[in-house]
Amino acid sequence: MKNLLGYLSQSLKLCVFAFFVLVSTKSFAQSFSCPNANRCTSKDLSIVGAFLTGGSCACSATGTQTATLNMTINNTTGSTRTSFAFFGTLVQTDPNGTRHLSSLSGCGGPLPPNTITTIVVNSSITYNCDQTLSLENVFLAWTDASGESVSRCADILADACVHIAPKCGTAPVIPINPLLSLQTTNTDGCTGRSEGQIKITPIGGKPKYSVKLKQGGVTVAGPQNNVTSTGYTFTGLAEGIYDAVVTDSTGCVYTKKDTLGSHFCCTAPTIQTNASNVSVCAGDPTSFTASATGGNPTPTIQWQEKVGAGSFTNITNGGVYSGATTGTLSISNTTGKNGNQYRAVFTSAGCDPVNSAATLTLYALPPSPNTVYHAPPTCNDSTFSVEVTNVFASATYTITDKNGDNIPGVQPGNSIHTSNTNDITFSHIPAGSGYIISVVTDNNCSPSNSPTVCGTPTTINRATSR
Repeated sequence: MKNLLGYLSQSLKLCVFAFFVLVSTKSFAQSFSCPNANRCTSKDLSIVGAFLTGGSCACSATGTQTATLNMTINNTTGSTRTSFAFFGTLVQTDPNGTRHLSSLSGCGGPLPPNTITTIVVNSSITYNCDQTLSLENVFLAWTDASGESVSRCADILADACVHIAPKCGTAPVIPINPLLSLQTTNTDGCTGRSEGQIKITPIGGKPKYSVKLKQGGVTVAGPQNNVTSTGYTFTGLAEGIYDAVVTDSTGCVYTKKDTLGSHFCCTAPTIQTNASNVSVCAGDPTSFTASATGGNPTPTIQWQEKVGAGSFTNITNGGVYSGATTGTLSISNTTGKNGNQYRAVFTSAGCDPVNSAATLTLYALPPSPNTVYHAPPTCNDSTFSVEVTNVFASATYTITDKNGDNIPGVQPGNSIHTSNTNDITFSHIPAGSGYIISVVTDNNCSPSNSPTVCGTPTTINRATSR
């Protein structure tokens, strides 16, 4: 059989390296019976480029296209070559990088001498419009300069790459330029915030490109001109359905529907009013208040309590607590809660919660006064005295008559302020006035029980006050 062989030293300026040649030989052992690449010694012909043609300049609106493969060949010899063939692996790559491999061969001609010629190689390719295409591990074959004018394509293809040496060549990768289409890569934004992105990557056609996004026939983003095959990203987009449009330098237009989604996003609130430390008399009611601003969705509120060195735990309504999930926590009785910490936790869905903590301090209550009545020292005396024996330091003790009015002439006065726990005495109390002794600490705390109103000193020898 006459030598029918091919060679390609570069594909779109890609050089043939020995490594790829070895890969080529190994790959084709599985699909074509091509010779060892080292036997392809001729360099007469090379591929300038490969592209697809079909019924339109753009890929089908259905998203799937069948098109014809064309190759542009540089014949550097001074003679016409009637036939040029290739044997290779067609690689169809999805937008996510998945590669689909299949064997592909084709043949066409003639190729005039010393001329770059585009020929149809009679290979039909069906592909998805968003795929990129290439030939890998390629063997090229062509007829010799025998002067014959008859096409030998049928013989070359039937021989299945077996006897093509030495008029042959190899190439690692030949990109195939498809009909104009595009890929879209979406980045969802937060729902309702117009933070989404759509990247339009032109495929095929003739650069440079213009890209834009439309909704309902109206352009909502772009056009962005002078875009290369690396693409362009539109930002600040709301979720919805878009028409992604690409126009190449020849005026060819391709449009693809694209749906941009969104996802829920939370925004943490900011503390607006911090809970303040509170100091009250033991047993008195109190409350803590805190507030936050912002937050998406609207933050929930949960009050928590920390006792001693323990951890914060959630408070539930009931007992002495109310408002556990509102901005104000109320405590109806603070007995036994000195030093406890309280905080409001504001949470917006999955965002990190923020909180505001405060401490409760309880002032001790003084005991009800324990009094001792001292009768007039002589029968002729008209006054008596009262001694308080359980004195509370830093408090004010006050004596009044049984009606709550000041008693004239009492010594050292109607009120005594204490700085220690020594007993105190009110004297020169007129007989028959009765008396009430009350106590209030410097922190304005009084005993929990009510004062006792006493009768005349001849019948009452003890009084208890608040």
